This record gives sequence, C-alpha cells and structure tokens, in this order.
Amino acid sequence: MAKILYGIAKEGMGHAIRAKVIIKELSKKHEILILEGGRQASYLKHHFNNIQKIDDFDLVYKNNSINFTLTFFRNIFRMPRIFTSFNKAKKRINKFNPDIIISDFEPLSNHYSIISRKPLISLDNQHINTKCNISFPTKFKADHLITSAVISSIITNAKYFIITSLIKQKTKNKNVFIFNPIIRKEIQQAKTKNKGYILVYQTSKSYKKLIPTLKNTPYKYIFYSTKNKIENNIQFKKFQESEFIKDLAEAKAVITNGGFGLISEAIYLKKPILTIPVKKQFEQIFNALTIEKLNYGEFQEEISEETITNFLKNLKKYKYNLKKVKNQDNSKLIKKLEQIINKSC
Repeated sequence: MAKILYGIAKEGMGHAIRAKVIIKELSKKHEILILEGGRQASYLKHHFNNIQKIDDFDLVYKNNSINFTLTFFRNIFRMPRIFTSFNKAKKRINKFNPDIIISDFEPLSNHYSIISRKPLISLDNQHINTKCNISFPTKFKADHLITSAVISSIITNAKYFIITSLIKQKTKNKNVFIFNPIIRKEIQQAKTKNKGYILVYQTSKSYKKLIPTLKNTPYKYIFYSTKNKIENNIQFKKFQESEFIKDLAEAKAVITNGGFGLISEAIYLKKPILTIPVKKQFEQIFNALTIEKLNYGEFQEEISEETITNFLKNLKKYKYNLKKVKNQDNSKLIKKLEQIINKSC
C-alpha cells in the first residue's frame, strides 16, 4: 500500500470528474489525500473524506478568451494568499507523509514534489501539447507556444506522464504513456435517448454572445448555469451530477467550449458536438480541431444562428461516424498507473 497525494486543478469540472474515477480505483489498495483548490471540493466531498482544500491560481476570461494580462496580475496579487494557504496545507501533507504524488495539472502538488523530493506522476490531457508530436494549422502556432509554456511551468517535476487523448499520438520519450479518455461508470451505464433538445455547457461565463444567439433560434436547449430558471427556449439548470448525466444522455447534440471531459463523454454517448473553444486556450482549440478531424462535429471560432443551423443539418453524418467508435473502459490506464506506483515506491 502506498500513501498518495493527489492534486486536482481547480479550473472546470473535468479534472475533478476524471480524478474521482482514478481515486476510487486507487483507494482499493492505497491511502489518498486529495489536494484541491476550487469549487470541485464540494463535489468531491460527496465521494471522499480525505480532502485538503487550498487557494490556487486563477484564470481570468473576457468575452470567451483568456486575458493573460489580467490573469498575471490577479495571481500576483493573490500570491501571498496562495502560499499562506499552501503552508497551512503543507502541515497536513507532511503529517500524511505521502510516498508518491499524482497531479492532474495542479501546480502546488508539483511544488510539494520539488521540496519533498517525492516522485511525481502527471495525469491529465493537457500535456499532449508538450509531450506529443501533434499537428495543427499554423494560425494557432502562437496560441500553442503560449499554452505549452504555461503547461511546462505548472508541471515541472514529473517523472512519468499519463496522458488521455481522443486519438493515438506519437510520444517524445519513453516515460510518456497515451490512453483513451477516462470515463466514469455513470456515463458507461447511462441509457441514451434523443429527446430533441441541445445540451449547452460553457467553461467561461464571459461569452456574452452565447445566450442571446441561442434565444434567436427555434431550437430547445438545456443550459448548465448557476440558476434554475426558464427563459424563452432555454432551460437553465444548476449542476447536479446525476441530472447532468441524464440530460447529456438524452440530448440530440451538445454545444460546448473545448473542455476535454465533456467532449470525451459526449463521444462515448455518441452525441454530435459543436465546439466554440475559449480563444487563446490551445488545449481547447486542439480538442475542437480533433473533433472536426474525426468528423464527430464542428469547430467554430464564433457562435451564430447560422452555425447552429448548419451544424444541426449535418447531425446524421456525425452520428454515423460516432456509431463506429468502440467504447473502452479505464482498466489499461489503471494498470499502468499501478505499475508506476509500485515501481516508484
């Protein structure tokens, strides 16, 4: 049995949902302390008791784009608070005395790996940008370089990289391992239907154009938000896990940014996807490019009534391609993770 510190990024729900699957499996053999810096802690506490919440770094969005200047200054001003929080958490981590650290794109667990000299495993989808030979249009080269620099600054001390990917990729070294997306059991067991509505989920609430555009179309939407209400053709819902899974399984299609988790689950459930990735966030852009390459949906840089209508006209084609996807479980990834833990401890 190993003691594992498991760090989870605070941005979006995808990291926490993915981590929940892995932690449940690892908990069968190992003792785990979860380090978590966002609203996901309230989600994870329904499943686990051993959680240490911390203040972590923020991203600042403006009009569906990352604002790097505001992000930089926000985190500079928050730095004392972040490290005060971490120093408080460090007392509990030291008492726990982990044998190994797993980081799902969480920077303070990486920092602890450095100061404690404990081995670190990186487990995420972000490192496909830095550890694999990927191809993409040259117009996104600057976004790729900036995103890659940020990724490399967040995880600096990993000995092994486990990367989830929508397609097979060539890796740059022997300590990088590529696996299919991690799919939670609830999605695997969900019964799919087509109730005629489109499920909408956005990473950044700053995309002011989205809701007015949806209201100007004749289609029905379920839009995951912070309130439960109905406006025109949109039913807004607060996030609740079982309800979200049911709504995803019964949607005819999905409109989202480029978050890896929701895209992976939509593919598993054979739901066509219209992606409008957050600008300058190359991870999301690459996910959207991959969806278009696989012909499971469309990548659009801006939303409009026309793009939604044209997307829906092609649903039959996307569904045909999605039907050919062979769903797989998480067993191979778990097996590799156990091998690395046993080798490292």
